Amino acid sequence: MSLHPFALLMLFVGWWLCAGQEADAAEPRPVYVGANENRPVAAQSQRLEDPAGTLTVDQVRADPRWVDDDRATLNLGASHSVWWLRLRLVSTSAQAEELVLDTGSPLQDYVDFHVLDVAGHERLMRRGGDRLPFSDRQLQTPSVAFRFVLSPGDTVDLYLRLRSHDGVFEAMPLHLASAMQHAVSSATSMLWQGLYFGGLLALAAYNFIVFVLTRRAAFGVYVAYLMAFLLWSFTLKGLSAQYLWPNSPQLVNQMLVIGGSLSFALSGVFAISYMQLAHRLSRRTYALVRGLTVLSLLPIPIGLADHYALAWLVCVPVGLSGVLVTMTTSAWLAWQGVREARVFLLAFALLSVGVLINSLELYPVLYAVLPSSAIVSDFWQIGSVVQMLLLALGLADTMNQMRAAKLAAEQEVNRAQARQALELERQVRARTLELQRANDLLQRLSVTDELTGAFNRRHFNVLCRKALDRAQQGVPVAICMFDVDYFKAYNDIYGHQAGDQVLQAVSAAVQAELQLSGDRLCRLGGEEFGALLTVDTADAAERLAVRLRDAVRRLAIPHNGSPLGKLRASFGMVFWEPEAAMELDPDRMYAAVDQLLYNAKQSGRDRVAVSAIVRQGPDAEAV
Repeated sequence: MSLHPFALLMLFVGWWLCAGQEADAAEPRPVYVGANENRPVAAQSQRLEDPAGTLTVDQVRADPRWVDDDRATLNLGASHSVWWLRLRLVSTSAQAEELVLDTGSPLQDYVDFHVLDVAGHERLMRRGGDRLPFSDRQLQTPSVAFRFVLSPGDTVDLYLRLRSHDGVFEAMPLHLASAMQHAVSSATSMLWQGLYFGGLLALAAYNFIVFVLTRRAAFGVYVAYLMAFLLWSFTLKGLSAQYLWPNSPQLVNQMLVIGGSLSFALSGVFAISYMQLAHRLSRRTYALVRGLTVLSLLPIPIGLADHYALAWLVCVPVGLSGVLVTMTTSAWLAWQGVREARVFLLAFALLSVGVLINSLELYPVLYAVLPSSAIVSDFWQIGSVVQMLLLALGLADTMNQMRAAKLAAEQEVNRAQARQALELERQVRARTLELQRANDLLQRLSVTDELTGAFNRRHFNVLCRKALDRAQQGVPVAICMFDVDYFKAYNDIYGHQAGDQVLQAVSAAVQAELQLSGDRLCRLGGEEFGALLTVDTADAAERLAVRLRDAVRRLAIPHNGSPLGKLRASFGMVFWEPEAAMELDPDRMYAAVDQLLYNAKQSGRDRVAVSAIVRQGPDAEAV
């Protein structure tokens, strides 16, 4: 079989296009490595997105979609894809070099490191990341780093496969250094971190001692805030994974969320206590500060459920909103001349900027605007050091104010005798007030039924008279009475104690319904109850009476002595228009409703008998 010349031409064009596409794949930019190397290499790297996360190192090696990355700090932000990074190293050294590629980030979740020669043969593969036990790391350093050997004149390709736990990637200032240079840099970094965290602990210990001696709340809250901030920063720097929980990577990530949330929340509590915001802010502004402080704790349960990305997506905006409101409030109070507010504003200003910069790692577009340097990335630590010094001075100033207050108190003792007479008078007034409260309690007890907590018959009569007085002003009157069906039989079968419990349950159920309308229940005697209803129409009164009956039904209390099998109640309800109620008295009102209650029982019980009187005198009409 022979091929048509046109078909041959098409096959050749297809082969040429495919070959051209393969040839057009972005080649790595070579990084020439000499002796004693030590430099950042992120800007010489290439990146490739793997949305499905299924590509192998052989597949990505031939993939044409590689993109050159010229940023000094790689920041992938929030993404559920797998990302690959690639570097080509060319040795210019006359001897073999032991090198370390440091990601510069302690918080990358999963990092696979591959070393391939130019022919694509894999020489080395290592795994790391803060979602793996610390003991699994090739290098026991806070940040994720890998060691490999580069032979003289050799060319190798480095591939990093990055995968996140749930969609958050940390910023990475990739750094390439010789093993010796990396060890020196690590030791220097650990020295500075030791001084930093030692300073935090010393400040916390000092303020704790002051808190124990003075019992002043601001000192205690500040100690708690310092410890939370220490936990967050210790974890953020990868030291918790190295020293506290090396075999619990999930706990390390949870502690990062907990420490961050507690830092935001306790900074708000400290602001409230230190600047006495409850006394210096309006009720609405103070409620806003408190609300944002409480909301700062919301990411904690999310983080404990291991939803790291969601926890930070909640923590960052809520926490920064709280910081913004607190800083704005302190600026306003500082303008008003409050000394504590000025100290607080200065102390937290730089730290707030540093936390904001650190939080922008979740938003690569904004983070890319910032200059890439160690000072920028660790600005929050610089700010916290300034904060420590300023707050130490501020709290020392507070101590001086406390000494002045103590001196004033000692002087006040000398004037105490002159105020004894006023104190005695105050005590007399307090005793009088206590007696008045006791009388009020006795008054309440005199109108309250002891068993059910409802009002008694005496108070019912008072309510009836008040309702008739309101009728003179054009307000309708509605009375509902009910009693428990076959209650005597219930007592005979289940006993009087059970009967009392039933009366309490019925009273509670009906009172719960009446609370919606603002009405109160009265126990008229035995199993009989009554209530004055606040309604405008007879239909509304009937609907409310039906709701009360249904409330008793929902109790579903068994009653073997009742033909209905369950505990039920019968209701009578009368609604008088104002003109019809003007000539009434409580006894006639009671008799009219009692007759309706009797009718409900005669018609089968568990019913609501309703009557509406709409006109006055002999022309009155019942509906």
